Formats: sequence, structure tokens, C-alpha cells
Amino acid sequence: MITDREMNTMTLGGAKTGAGPSMRPQDIVLGELDALQSFWPSVREKPELAPREACNVLAAWAHLRRFPPESLPVERVTKFNDFVVMEQDNLVAAFMQMSFLDDWITAARGLDASWDSVVEAEATEQLEILARDLFASLDRYTLADYAASALATRWQHDHARTHRAAEEAEQLFETLVMAFLPAADYANDLDDAYRLDLFDYDYELWLTTNKYWYLVETLEECEHPPEIVLSEQDKEAIRALARELTPKARDR
Repeated sequence: MITDREMNTMTLGGAKTGAGPSMRPQDIVLGELDALQSFWPSVREKPELAPREACNVLAAWAHLRRFPPESLPVERVTKFNDFVVMEQDNLVAAFMQMSFLDDWITAARGLDASWDSVVEAEATEQLEILARDLFASLDRYTLADYAASALATRWQHDHARTHRAAEEAEQLFETLVMAFLPAADYANDLDDAYRLDLFDYDYELWLTTNKYWYLVETLEECEHPPEIVLSEQDKEAIRALARELTPKARDR
């Protein structure tokens, strides 16, 4: 199965994120399907493994819905959809038991704090990898949360807990967004591959991509800060201050 780190080291949409072959984002997701489908039955009854694996399956199902249907192989996607629908109650029930929020918050805050003291290039690279890993794990959890809501209404009570966890994690992500800037190119490559009508096609699914454009826009603002426009009154105040300070500077 492709891990977050392996996904992040591949080339997405022609933009280099690390060494590896050029692959479309949807091809990376498609490449996981057979392993996800074959592995699930062996962990379905194992509480120590089932929650995370259910998250992976549900996230893959939801992720495919972000892509233009014409870019996906119909037979392969239909086979996976049928599998998820058949197992939906088991998948959602297992996902509801997943522990995510506390560990993710601890890791995100640790990432943010680490940027203040990093000095070595190797340490910087490790933090960049961690930023992409944490961004990918947050996205996977929010996708699984979306899928749980879309697939199994009987779990709405428990789903409220996972939905609150997803919302709280995304709120912290927005607060600490500067720590996640190394994931911006990765997010941009994925977002470019998604269907253009996602907002109209599935609003709830579109909401799960808000973190993408927020991250990319933050990076663009850092690279191209907005021009400060001063009024004539502001300019005159600055000139007056300069006149006031100039003689004092000469006397030093």
C-alpha cells in the first residue's frame, strides 16, 4: 500500500516533489485500490488495525470522487465502489473507533515549534517531509469523515464525534498554516487534478478541499506580499516624522 511519504516523493502533475516517476494524482489513488480491497477482510475483526485501515478505504473512495469521471477507468472504480458499498457498515463502524485528533494535534504543534529552532539542512528536510505527511493524514481523515457521512446514516450519532475532530484539526491547521508551507506544492498539484465543478457536484466534498487553497494562497501571499497603499495624509505624516528625526540623527 502506498504510504503518505511514498506519495509525497512522487512527481504529481508534472511538478517535482521528490525522486520518482511521473504520475497523475488519480493514478496514485487508483494504485492503492487492489491492496485496500484485499487487505480489509484480514483486519476487519482486529480492533487494533481495523480503524485505520477503514479510514484508508473510506478516504480512497471519497478521494476518487474529487477527480473528473472521464479521467478514471470505469470498470476499476465500479469494482471498488461495489466493495465499499457492500462493506460500508463495517467500514464506518471501524472508522468511528479511530483515534486521530490528539496525536495529530500533538504532531502539528511539534512541527510548528520545531521550525523556530531548526538550523541544519537535514533537519529542515525532515520537517518538510513531516509537514507533507501531516497535511496528507489530515486530508485522509477528513475524506474518511465525509465518506462516513455519505455512506451510512445509521452512524450519525458517532459520526458527530469524528466530524468535530476533523473540524478541530482543520481549525488548528489554519492557525499553524505557516508550518505547513512545504506541503503547498503537493497540495497545488492535487488540486489542479480535481474536477472543476466539484463545488456544484458535491458541496460537502468540496469543503474538504478548502485546506488546499488556503495553504496555496498563504504561500502566494508570502512570496508576493500585497502592496501597501498609503494615503496622502499617511505620506505627509511620514515626511513630517522624517524631518523631525533627521537633525537628531546628524547630532549623533
